[in-house]
Amino acid sequence: MLVGGYSLQKKLLVLFVGELDVADISVLFKLLELMPHLDAVLLPSYGGINPPAHGSNFRDELKDKITTLAVSAKNKGRLVYALPHPVVPDWAEFYANRV
Repeated sequence: MLVGGYSLQKKLLVLFVGELDVADISVLFKLLELMPHLDAVLLPSYGGINPPAHGSNFRDELKDKITTLAVSAKNKGRLVYALPHPVVPDWAEFYANRV
């Protein structure tokens, strides 16, 4: 069976990112460039954050930057998972739940 072009029998190399600050996004962009063999990325999905939480300067800054990162990862052929934190984003192909 294929999911997102990947066999469910294949082991995937996934980068799990549990929490982010605005400044972390540029580092993640660089890290993803340096890891071409990475199959998927799991990102937290934030809604509006009241500044200065998570280093944000305006309410949707972190949400917008994560969206840009997720779309970039998808455009490179990676699977993109979301850890709803607390919102479920439009950019995610799959969702992970905390248990």
